[in-house]
Amino acid sequence: MKNNIRVIRAFLIKRASRQSFEYFSEDITNPIQDLMLEHGVLRRILLIYRHFVKTLSKGDTSNMPLLRRAAQLVHSFIENYHERIEELYLFPVFKQHGVEVDLIRELENEHESGRALTQGLLKKLITPNPDIQELSTALAKYVDFYERHSAEEDTIIFPQFSKLVPLDVFEHLGELMEKSEDRIFGQDGLEHILMEVASIENALQLNID
Repeated sequence: MKNNIRVIRAFLIKRASRQSFEYFSEDITNPIQDLMLEHGVLRRILLIYRHFVKTLSKGDTSNMPLLRRAAQLVHSFIENYHERIEELYLFPVFKQHGVEVDLIRELENEHESGRALTQGLLKKLITPNPDIQELSTALAKYVDFYERHSAEEDTIIFPQFSKLVPLDVFEHLGELMEKSEDRIFGQDGLEHILMEVASIENALQLNID
Protein backbone atom coordinates (compact mmCIF):
# COMPACT_ATOMS: atom_id res chain seq x y z
CA MET A 1 0.00 0.00 0.00
CA LYS A 2 2.77 2.46 0.96
CA ASN A 3 4.67 1.67 -2.24
CA ASN A 4 1.54 2.31 -4.31
CA ILE A 5 1.02 5.63 -2.56
CA ARG A 6 4.59 6.70 -3.28
CA VAL A 7 4.26 5.74 -6.94
CA ILE A 8 0.98 7.64 -7.40
CA ARG A 9 2.29 10.66 -5.53
CA ALA A 10 5.45 10.78 -7.66
CA PHE A 11 3.34 10.40 -10.80
CA LEU A 12 1.11 13.28 -9.78
CA ILE A 13 4.03 15.56 -9.02
CA LYS A 14 5.94 14.63 -12.19
CA ARG A 15 3.01 15.39 -14.47
CA ALA A 16 1.62 18.35 -12.53
CA SER A 17 3.29 21.15 -14.53
CA ARG A 18 2.20 20.13 -18.05
CA GLN A 19 -1.26 21.62 -18.45
CA SER A 20 -4.38 22.96 -16.77
CA PHE A 21 -7.99 22.27 -17.67
CA GLU A 22 -11.61 22.74 -16.73
CA TYR A 23 -12.35 20.11 -14.10
CA PHE A 24 -16.15 20.27 -13.84
CA SER A 25 -16.89 17.79 -16.60
CA GLU A 26 -19.31 14.89 -16.84
CA ASP A 27 -16.88 12.99 -19.04
CA ILE A 28 -14.26 12.23 -16.38
CA THR A 29 -14.06 10.69 -12.94
CA ASN A 30 -13.75 13.88 -10.91
CA PRO A 31 -11.91 13.60 -7.57
CA ILE A 32 -12.62 17.21 -6.59
CA GLN A 33 -16.37 16.73 -6.93
CA ASP A 34 -16.03 13.61 -4.77
CA LEU A 35 -14.07 15.49 -2.12
CA MET A 36 -16.63 18.30 -2.09
CA LEU A 37 -19.43 15.75 -1.73
CA GLU A 38 -17.58 14.31 1.24
CA HIS A 39 -17.44 17.82 2.67
CA GLY A 40 -21.22 17.81 2.34
CA VAL A 41 -21.27 14.73 4.56
CA LEU A 42 -19.06 16.56 7.04
CA ARG A 43 -21.35 19.59 7.08
CA ARG A 44 -24.37 17.41 7.83
CA ILE A 45 -22.48 15.90 10.75
CA LEU A 46 -21.55 19.40 11.93
CA LEU A 47 -25.27 20.20 12.01
CA ILE A 48 -25.75 17.13 14.20
CA TYR A 49 -22.96 18.35 16.47
CA ARG A 50 -24.53 21.81 16.61
CA HIS A 51 -27.83 20.21 17.64
CA PHE A 52 -26.05 18.51 20.54
CA VAL A 53 -24.35 21.72 21.59
CA LYS A 54 -27.85 23.17 22.02
CA THR A 55 -29.41 20.17 23.77
CA LEU A 56 -26.47 19.49 26.07
CA SER A 57 -26.51 23.12 27.20
CA LYS A 58 -30.05 22.39 28.44
CA GLY A 59 -28.88 19.29 30.29
CA ASP A 60 -30.49 16.87 27.83
CA THR A 61 -28.33 13.73 27.55
CA SER A 62 -31.03 11.41 26.20
CA ASN A 63 -29.46 10.86 22.77
CA MET A 64 -25.82 10.29 23.62
CA PRO A 65 -25.58 7.02 21.60
CA LEU A 66 -26.50 9.02 18.48
CA LEU A 67 -23.75 11.52 19.20
CA ARG A 68 -21.28 8.68 19.54
CA ARG A 69 -22.37 7.29 16.16
CA ALA A 70 -21.80 10.70 14.57
CA ALA A 71 -18.34 11.02 16.14
CA GLN A 72 -17.43 7.53 14.94
CA LEU A 73 -18.42 8.55 11.39
CA VAL A 74 -16.13 11.57 11.64
CA HIS A 75 -13.31 9.34 12.84
CA SER A 76 -13.71 6.61 10.22
CA PHE A 77 -14.89 8.48 7.13
CA ILE A 78 -13.71 12.07 7.44
CA GLU A 79 -10.45 11.72 9.33
CA ASN A 80 -9.22 8.25 8.37
CA TYR A 81 -10.33 8.37 4.73
CA HIS A 82 -11.17 11.83 3.35
CA GLU A 83 -8.34 13.69 5.06
CA ARG A 84 -5.83 10.95 4.27
CA ILE A 85 -6.67 11.29 0.58
CA GLU A 86 -5.99 15.03 0.77
CA GLU A 87 -2.71 14.50 2.61
CA LEU A 88 -1.43 11.75 0.32
CA TYR A 89 -2.47 13.04 -3.11
CA LEU A 90 -3.44 16.74 -3.06
CA PHE A 91 -1.20 18.49 -0.58
CA PRO A 92 2.15 17.18 -1.97
CA VAL A 93 1.35 18.68 -5.38
CA PHE A 94 0.90 22.14 -3.83
CA LYS A 95 4.18 21.80 -1.94
CA GLN A 96 6.01 20.70 -5.09
CA HIS A 97 4.77 23.78 -6.96
CA GLY A 98 5.24 26.18 -4.06
CA VAL A 99 1.55 27.09 -4.18
CA GLU A 100 -0.34 27.96 -0.97
CA VAL A 101 2.40 26.23 1.02
CA ASP A 102 1.65 28.03 4.29
CA LEU A 103 -2.04 27.22 3.98
CA ILE A 104 -1.27 23.57 3.22
CA ARG A 105 0.84 23.30 6.37
CA GLU A 106 -1.96 24.96 8.34
CA LEU A 107 -4.51 22.50 6.95
CA GLU A 108 -2.28 19.54 7.78
CA ASN A 109 -1.87 20.79 11.34
CA GLU A 110 -5.62 21.28 11.60
CA HIS A 111 -6.19 17.69 10.50
CA GLU A 112 -4.04 16.53 13.40
CA SER A 113 -5.81 18.87 15.81
CA GLY A 114 -9.20 17.67 14.58
CA ARG A 115 -8.24 14.03 15.13
CA ALA A 116 -7.17 14.86 18.67
CA LEU A 117 -10.52 16.58 19.27
CA THR A 118 -12.41 13.55 17.97
CA GLN A 119 -10.39 11.16 20.11
CA GLY A 120 -11.19 13.31 23.11
CA LEU A 121 -14.89 13.30 22.21
CA LEU A 122 -14.99 9.53 21.81
CA LYS A 123 -13.27 9.04 25.17
CA LYS A 124 -15.77 11.34 26.85
CA LEU A 125 -18.66 9.49 25.22
CA ILE A 126 -17.63 6.11 26.67
CA THR A 127 -17.08 7.60 30.12
CA PRO A 128 -19.94 7.13 32.59
CA ASN A 129 -21.46 10.51 33.44
CA PRO A 130 -19.15 12.70 31.33
CA ASP A 131 -18.84 16.40 32.07
CA ILE A 132 -21.64 17.81 29.92
CA GLN A 133 -20.18 21.30 29.78
CA GLU A 134 -16.82 19.99 28.59
CA LEU A 135 -18.54 17.86 25.97
CA SER A 136 -20.63 20.76 24.69
CA THR A 137 -17.57 23.02 24.54
CA ALA A 138 -15.57 20.42 22.60
CA LEU A 139 -18.40 19.97 20.09
CA ALA A 140 -18.76 23.72 19.57
CA LYS A 141 -15.00 24.02 19.04
CA TYR A 142 -15.04 21.25 16.43
CA VAL A 143 -17.94 22.85 14.56
CA ASP A 144 -16.31 26.28 14.41
CA PHE A 145 -12.97 24.74 13.51
CA TYR A 146 -14.17 22.65 10.60
CA GLU A 147 -16.64 25.10 9.12
CA ARG A 148 -13.72 27.40 8.34
CA HIS A 149 -11.36 24.55 7.45
CA SER A 150 -13.68 22.99 4.87
CA ALA A 151 -14.56 26.39 3.42
CA GLU A 152 -10.88 27.15 2.78
CA GLU A 153 -10.39 23.81 1.05
CA ASP A 154 -13.54 24.25 -1.05
CA THR A 155 -12.74 27.79 -2.20
CA ILE A 156 -8.91 27.83 -2.32
CA ILE A 157 -7.39 24.37 -2.49
CA PHE A 158 -9.80 22.33 -4.59
CA PRO A 159 -10.19 24.84 -7.45
CA GLN A 160 -6.44 25.37 -7.71
CA PHE A 161 -5.63 21.67 -7.74
CA SER A 162 -7.24 21.32 -11.16
CA LYS A 163 -4.76 23.86 -12.52
CA LEU A 164 -1.74 21.96 -11.22
CA VAL A 165 -2.35 18.51 -12.71
CA PRO A 166 -3.16 17.33 -16.25
CA LEU A 167 -6.47 15.76 -17.14
CA ASP A 168 -5.28 12.15 -17.30
CA VAL A 169 -3.69 12.35 -13.83
CA PHE A 170 -6.76 14.11 -12.50
CA GLU A 171 -9.02 11.34 -13.78
CA HIS A 172 -6.65 8.64 -12.56
CA LEU A 173 -6.81 10.09 -9.07
CA GLY A 174 -10.61 9.98 -9.22
CA GLU A 175 -10.52 6.31 -10.18
CA LEU A 176 -8.00 5.58 -7.42
CA MET A 177 -10.24 7.27 -4.85
CA GLU A 178 -13.24 5.23 -5.96
CA LYS A 179 -11.26 2.00 -5.59
CA SER A 180 -10.00 3.07 -2.16
CA GLU A 181 -13.52 3.91 -1.02
CA ASP A 182 -14.82 0.54 -2.22
CA ARG A 183 -11.97 -1.30 -0.52
CA ILE A 184 -12.40 0.45 2.83
CA PHE A 185 -16.19 0.90 3.01
CA GLY A 186 -17.44 -1.69 0.54
CA GLN A 187 -19.27 -1.20 -2.74
CA ASP A 188 -21.50 1.89 -2.65
CA GLY A 189 -19.69 2.89 0.53
CA LEU A 190 -20.60 6.57 0.30
CA GLU A 191 -24.27 5.69 -0.06
CA HIS A 192 -24.06 3.67 3.14
CA ILE A 193 -22.35 6.56 4.91
CA LEU A 194 -25.13 8.90 3.77
CA MET A 195 -27.74 6.44 4.99
CA GLU A 196 -26.08 6.36 8.41
CA VAL A 197 -26.04 10.17 8.56
CA ALA A 198 -29.71 10.29 7.53
CA SER A 199 -30.55 7.68 10.18
CA ILE A 200 -29.04 9.88 12.89
CA GLU A 201 -30.77 12.98 11.53
CA ASN A 202 -34.13 11.20 11.48
CA ALA A 203 -33.68 9.86 15.00
CA LEU A 204 -32.98 13.40 16.19
CA GLN A 205 -35.85 14.75 14.03
CA LEU A 206 -33.47 17.25 12.49
CA ASN A 207 -35.42 17.08 9.25
CA ILE A 208 -38.35 18.85 10.88
CA ASP A 209 -36.55 21.27 13.26
